[in-house]
Amino acid sequence: MDIHILILSTMSPRITQQNLECYGFTFKIDDSIQKFRWTPPEKNGISVCLWVSTMHPLCTTLSSSLIPYMDACVLWYHDHDIMSCIRVEGGMALLENNTKNISLMATTKPVLSKRHKSTVKRYYDEHGFERQRFTGLLYKNLLVIIEKYLSTAKTLR
Repeated sequence: MDIHILILSTMSPRITQQNLECYGFTFKIDDSIQKFRWTPPEKNGISVCLWVSTMHPLCTTLSSSLIPYMDACVLWYHDHDIMSCIRVEGGMALLENNTKNISLMATTKPVLSKRHKSTVKRYYDEHGFERQRFTGLLYKNLLVIIEKYLSTAKTLR
């Protein structure tokens, strides 16, 4: 079973690359949406396709046609980078216009020399519930998202 997850990064391509390298993914710094395959160690028979995009105008235009086909979407931002926090609002607008299954994920890696206090507001779904915000490791966050998707997909059958 394939699960498709879009990770929309509001970080710069360089910071996105540094974060993904920590998890063994080779992210190329260019204006494209990159696909990675990951097999969760605890999940037999499940393969995850990670589609990673940055907030470049070309990537956001392309990702709007890709988002409706994703099983889940994650807005990934750096909590101490002012530009990343500013782009969160635009990223959420893009995701909310195309899908309902959205989570936010904050990182503080790599440590920046010029840090600021996070200004990312809380986001709510159409029913008034706060959207899930993750702060842990990428793999652990993805496992929670996969579990949530599998439990929802099971009840819909």
